[in-house]
Amino acid sequence: MYHLFAFVLLMVTIQDSLTLVMLGVGDEVTVTFTGNLLRLHVLNPKRRHRERFTVCFKSHPNNIAEYCPRGYATLYYWSWENLPASQYRINRRGKLDGSTDEIEGDVVFNDDGSVTLRVQELPYGCSVKLLNAEKVIPTTTTEKPTTTVTVPEVKTLNNTVYYVIGGLAVLLVVIVGTAAIWICYSRKSKPEKEVKGGLVPANGSDDNNISRLTSTSPPRTSNNLKRATTIKKIPRSSRSIVKKSSQNCAKPKSSVVQPLSIHLSSNYGNNTASAK
Repeated sequence: MYHLFAFVLLMVTIQDSLTLVMLGVGDEVTVTFTGNLLRLHVLNPKRRHRERFTVCFKSHPNNIAEYCPRGYATLYYWSWENLPASQYRINRRGKLDGSTDEIEGDVVFNDDGSVTLRVQELPYGCSVKLLNAEKVIPTTTTEKPTTTVTVPEVKTLNNTVYYVIGGLAVLLVVIVGTAAIWICYSRKSKPEKEVKGGLVPANGSDDNNISRLTSTSPPRTSNNLKRATTIKKIPRSSRSIVKKSSQNCAKPKSSVVQPLSIHLSSNYGNNTASAK
């Protein structure tokens, strides 16, 4: 029987050592515990005397308790030099079991039965030990980061406007160039058509005028010969008349020389009749 009791005590000691949670000033953890009571010890190895220790438990958001932040319930007391550890047992209703001390405020447990506590202050060299508690490790779901590519619509719209303006500019240049080439070609081909049709251009040269006049007027050599033969046939008495008429006809008003045979024939008839 003694051996069985020693074995049970050893197993409890091993379990307590395996589920041990140590906390210092400023530590805040969420723990679960086995059984109906959470065993909490405040160790005082330095034998500090009349110094306050404070442990805060998660409560309602609007709860106000002494020596703890808003939203926490308070468990506080003083250390004694003849007391190496202060031991507390907290049930699942948030009350102290078997102690004259009290927790100010309501302790709120989570849905999984865990509780959150925070060590607010401790005497020098002291620590808080949870004998039958385990830390709750929050499970975080890692999601793959999704990268979204945003297309710059404003830049695309600006590029489209630039393309349209460039296309219109190129079209305008093509139209202006085609019109200029057509005008130059029409001006060049018009004088050639007039020359082929027998028309003389307005800025024709003097050589063309001279050739036209010489082609339409009779040769002067034949007129001089005809005049000489006619003068030989006229009598001496009427040669003076012929000379005067020839002098009058020496300077024609027009550029075309008229034949002298018409005037000489009439004078020659009159002179013939007077001589007879």
